Amino acid sequence: MPTQMLQFFHIRTRFQGRVVTDGINIFYSNDHPFLQTMLAGWAIKLGFGVHNINFGYAVYSFIQMILFIVAFSSILATLYHFKVSVFILKISLCLYAIVPVFPLYALLIGGDSFFSVFYLFYMVGILWIFYTKGDILKNNKFIIAMIIEIILMSTSKNQGVYVAAAVFVLCLIYFKRYRIRISVCMLIPILLFQFVYCGSFFKIARVGTTGKQEALSVCFQQTARYIKYHGDEVTSQEKEAINKVLNYDVIGKRYDPNLSDPVKRTFKLEATGEDLKNYFVVWLQMGLKHPGEYIQSFIANTYGYYTISFGNHKGVYFKPEIMDFYIGKRDWVKKDKHIVELLRKIQVNIPEKRKIIREKGVQIIKVIQKIPIFNCFFNPGTLTWLMVMGFFVLWTKRKYNSMLAFLPVFLIFGVCLLSPKNNNLRYIYPLCCMIPAMLAAAFGEKNTDLMD
Repeated sequence: MPTQMLQFFHIRTRFQGRVVTDGINIFYSNDHPFLQTMLAGWAIKLGFGVHNINFGYAVYSFIQMILFIVAFSSILATLYHFKVSVFILKISLCLYAIVPVFPLYALLIGGDSFFSVFYLFYMVGILWIFYTKGDILKNNKFIIAMIIEIILMSTSKNQGVYVAAAVFVLCLIYFKRYRIRISVCMLIPILLFQFVYCGSFFKIARVGTTGKQEALSVCFQQTARYIKYHGDEVTSQEKEAINKVLNYDVIGKRYDPNLSDPVKRTFKLEATGEDLKNYFVVWLQMGLKHPGEYIQSFIANTYGYYTISFGNHKGVYFKPEIMDFYIGKRDWVKKDKHIVELLRKIQVNIPEKRKIIREKGVQIIKVIQKIPIFNCFFNPGTLTWLMVMGFFVLWTKRKYNSMLAFLPVFLIFGVCLLSPKNNNLRYIYPLCCMIPAMLAAAFGEKNTDLMD
């Protein structure tokens, strides 16, 4: 969020010079969702206007919290409509209400919460499509709602459009009699997002898009690991091909098994399509020489998303002093007193009288984190296996429509395997939001008239 606020107030950040468009002539980077940057920025300006920065944050968090409540309720109401067991739905409702991770993220001002709430509304529409065998697509109001939702989900985070595109292809194949209506409600918003929002609008608003490196974390990590452990085997031709895409001299030293950002930041934006082609030839050749290194690189950067470990605390945020943390971790920030002054102004202030209440609340949450069942929702790997269990139960019951309806949940897991950071709850949080509902659908009795 600090980087987004610097962009909102048109202060240069590390993203200037790391985007496809001219870094000097842009104000924003869509590496953080532009829409969320603007909404959070307007909330802070509201806080400035009433001379209480906490008020601005409170308004944003309150609106987001209401949206989460409506989204969770809509998911459960949809399942109730299709005869999922009321008893099991009550258990799911209790999980949403009691497990701290859900209210914590509902209050969190960040791109992952912002994306998750629109993803939930999108899932409501997908459940209706599959549970009605596509008949809901006859409703023009539903089609308009889906168009709006897909646009919002796509603008809330870059991965949203990929989820929407994959589900569009599935629906196009599965619901042949509704292909035209599916194209209208799913393809049109994707095209609008790609060519109008990211195209024309971004140029007008001076928003830059990040380069190809964002989609190549896995490959870059594998190359860096190879150089770190087998650099003596790299030929001059291979070095030259790599160096046109990445900074060969430093990527081996910067290699972090759990985080691809240090390597990814050495990507050269001037790299041409031919340079990338030559790089991938070298990447393949190296992989054939030492496939074990590539496998270890992938596992090291992803194991947290499929390994059960109840001691995970990454992605759970308790401290409101994010601006102070940002200043302390960014040397370039500390050197500019104007940036430091702005970040101090937008720092959340906790009244002394309420600090003890907040500390007690954090202690309670940390205790709940250790309680069996509840602790599952704080661990990415456990969430993945809960998802697998849900799919397995649906498969054993031959609820194939339900399996397809929850496919977007699996897609979130797939995105996590390509994400830059290992074992972080915020990347898999949209999946976390759907787990109580998915398990309710798997274990609850459903209308036998549905063709599953």
